[in-house]
Amino acid sequence: EEAKILWLQGEQEKAITLAGKLKDELKDQTNTKLYSNLLYTTGKWLAETQAESRDVIFNSYMKRSIKILQDNGNKIGQSHKLCEAHFVLAKYADKLYNRLAEKIKGDEWEVSNSIRDEKKRELENFRKSYNALKDEKKKNDLRGALSRLQRQVDLDKEETDSITRDTNYSLRTAVDHYLLCIRNGDAYDTRVTFRICSLWFNNPTHDFINNRITDLISRG
Repeated sequence: EEAKILWLQGEQEKAITLAGKLKDELKDQTNTKLYSNLLYTTGKWLAETQAESRDVIFNSYMKRSIKILQDNGNKIGQSHKLCEAHFVLAKYADKLYNRLAEKIKGDEWEVSNSIRDEKKRELENFRKSYNALKDEKKKNDLRGALSRLQRQVDLDKEETDSITRDTNYSLRTAVDHYLLCIRNGDAYDTRVTFRICSLWFNNPTHDFINNRITDLISRG
């Protein structure tokens, strides 16, 4: 309760710090209701303030809270919280997905893509010229430049692949937990249905979403 008061008073950093201490104190105790609520609340706060990485928020807080609720929901009288917990996690993942999707659609990313493509063409031409050389001394002189250009292209690819993976992961997580939300209660049915449809229409060739929607329809 003290942490919640601090949060409401705008003392966000203090609230999160106190919640973190309570988390450590409660992790070995049997009060699963208090512990799951603490994880859930702290996860929401961390998501709002972006005070932790995505993976920490997902795995150390939100998904752990959901796991406790799934295992003990009926016993601790918290089964109604499961629907809400899935919704909060889905919203957070959805927010991350939107941020990444907007970045990929943006002018800055388009310019970066053009630069990356130009570097790949430059590397290809450089390598052809390098391989055509007969003079080993000239080859030795150019080897360092070729290696540096290859490294730049590799780093560009790593960045592109990382953003693509993160975008897909956030999208999949959002869809999965939106669907789990409506399977565990009806408090968010309208909001979730509209959002799932929006994600589906915006990603018509995404097999994962198509399969999830097909499964949902087949369940009735």
